[in-house]
Amino acid sequence: MSIPARVQRYMAAVDFQSLDYIYNKLRCDSELPADVAVHEIVMAYIQTLYGFEIRAGIGGTGVIGVLRNSSGPTVLLRAEMYSIQESPYGGTGMKSDLEAQIERDVMHTSCINMSCMLIAAACLCRMKSFWQGTLVLLFQPNGGRGSGASAMIRDGLYDPRRYACPIPDVVLGQHCLPFEAGKVGTRKGIAGPAVDSYRVTVYGKGGHASQPHMAIDPVPMAAKIIIRLQEIPSRELDSQDAAVVTAGVVAGTTEDIIADEAVLKLDIRYFNTESRQKVFNLIQTIVQEVCNDSNATKEPLFEITRSLPFLINDVTITQQLSDCFDTLFGEDHVRDCALWGGSEDFNMLAMEAPNKRGGKGVPSCFWLLGSANAAFVRRAKEQGELEHIPIHHDPLCPPVKQPTIKTGVEALVAAALRFLSTR
Repeated sequence: MSIPARVQRYMAAVDFQSLDYIYNKLRCDSELPADVAVHEIVMAYIQTLYGFEIRAGIGGTGVIGVLRNSSGPTVLLRAEMYSIQESPYGGTGMKSDLEAQIERDVMHTSCINMSCMLIAAACLCRMKSFWQGTLVLLFQPNGGRGSGASAMIRDGLYDPRRYACPIPDVVLGQHCLPFEAGKVGTRKGIAGPAVDSYRVTVYGKGGHASQPHMAIDPVPMAAKIIIRLQEIPSRELDSQDAAVVTAGVVAGTTEDIIADEAVLKLDIRYFNTESRQKVFNLIQTIVQEVCNDSNATKEPLFEITRSLPFLINDVTITQQLSDCFDTLFGEDHVRDCALWGGSEDFNMLAMEAPNKRGGKGVPSCFWLLGSANAAFVRRAKEQGELEHIPIHHDPLCPPVKQPTIKTGVEALVAAALRFLSTR
């Protein structure tokens, strides 16, 4: 029996409605930086599954579960654990920030991904007679900000003297996005951008609004820099290249005080290495020129706060997975889906894994899972109003539970079986 046929036959007997409690529990307890609620939920659930070895506290709150089932390939499935804080629209739930001792709105952006992973783990555990090898479940904190994978690796994820995660032959993962629920999308090669975030401080001279001539206001400096930065994608790069420059500004404490410095928080996304270096050089030039023209009192300060690699899917692995998804999902599988603009540190888990050649790097594939109301998306397309489809972090439009979770579980189970040895 083929893998897609076996998955379809098994999933037909799963009562997904009875498993909604997993999503509901995660949705109320999604992780904030100092919180261990999700970590505990994940561990408690895996402990109910027979045969899993659990290692926790990796890079903070990271967890791995290892299921050994005779000899064979090692497949690592990854899901992230994170929430986005302080939405201006309000959250889908309330959770305490244990560090700050306050209540904050949070958006539960990874509950679907974690729910799919936990249910897929239960399915694969019960399907052990169909496969052999080693299954690794990796629950990674802080995927959205890009520090979780590196923290787990630095803490000894693959170190045999620390957490001794079995070395994977392939690393697999998925993420939900607001296209039609029930669909999955795959893409070979570069599937997502490299991302760099910078903190740039420009310096003026503080003063009072009643005497602006006695001050050097850093806010207009920041404004000029932002305007010029927007010219980079449209005027400095080849029209075939894509780059996005986004800026946020922090300056001053009240409306009648002129601050002595302004901080620009920059997020830059690129889809090729040449653009990456060129954009950074242009940013430095623009900031320096504006500061010189504005009589800044000090040289600008550049600090990198985040740097993520390109999301690159191995061509061979993705082709094999796409063929499997074609059979399993039919028209609901979107081959060569559009580039994803989101930031991801997923590739680090594959790039830093030891390989059988004595170096580093194993193949990986990351696919997208539709999670938006299908009728809403179709209507928006028909009416030419795609901008009305909410982003996946919009707390007012949380993901559609079903068929999103069912599809995500099927995708994870089929992907794992495709690269484990099947009987």
